[in-house]
Amino acid sequence: MAKEEVKLKVVLLGAGAVGKTSLVKRYVHSRFSDEYTQTIGTTIYKKDFDLSTPKGEVKIVMTIWDVMGQKVFPKVITSSLRDAQGVLFVSDLTRKETLGDLEKWVHLVFDNTSDVAFSFIGNKSDLSNVQFGLNALEEVARSFKAPSLITSAKTGDGVEEAFAKLGAMIYRGKTITKPPELTIERNFNNLPPLLLAEDNIIHTYCNKSGGYEATMPVIRNQIERLGMDFRSPTKEQLEQLIDKLVQMDKDVKGEEEARKLKRELLRFLQ
Repeated sequence: MAKEEVKLKVVLLGAGAVGKTSLVKRYVHSRFSDEYTQTIGTTIYKKDFDLSTPKGEVKIVMTIWDVMGQKVFPKVITSSLRDAQGVLFVSDLTRKETLGDLEKWVHLVFDNTSDVAFSFIGNKSDLSNVQFGLNALEEVARSFKAPSLITSAKTGDGVEEAFAKLGAMIYRGKTITKPPELTIERNFNNLPPLLLAEDNIIHTYCNKSGGYEATMPVIRNQIERLGMDFRSPTKEQLEQLIDKLVQMDKDVKGEEEARKLKRELLRFLQ
């Protein structure tokens, strides 16, 4: 008899350099690198594992969305949260401010999803210069009645357990309810115009050219080829990015559709 198969979408959120990418690479590929590479947009991974239930083994097919740690692309981030069933909020044990920053990410989740399970992770337990521990992490998690866990992407400690526990929570329907006293704060309106334009360009292109999972790697590749700092692009660089993306669509959809797409994307730079 074939195992029941369940597909789950999980999102990793937290400040930059807390180790989200290292955690997911350790979990999916069993490898670690000390080299820090900033995530551009969203990177998507997949991992299968077996979950023991009273009815027998269930195959969990987990899609893991590793989202950039800078809240500069509101549409990219909120689109990444669409249909998410679970979230891992990641903090860096050696930087106490990343623990305080988690509440802002929680705001984003409650503002864009419902019926979601989540847990809080304190990463980099292998380092000696920690600024907070499990007690502080548990205090934050307790306010949302959510679990917490200490991990090390470098040694692998707690990593598999973190993803497996979240998968089990989702499967068993253990979602987190928004506390009534939590006020959602939106602070995207004060972002620089070119960053908002870049956010709109990426979001629109992804939606019109095959979705985030298929298209984000293409965008990331073009940004890297242009030698562009996605956190502070120039107008000329964004125009070049549009040209590159539209040229690829032209080969697939034809010249007329490509012209329409280019006009739509250029509007964000006006």
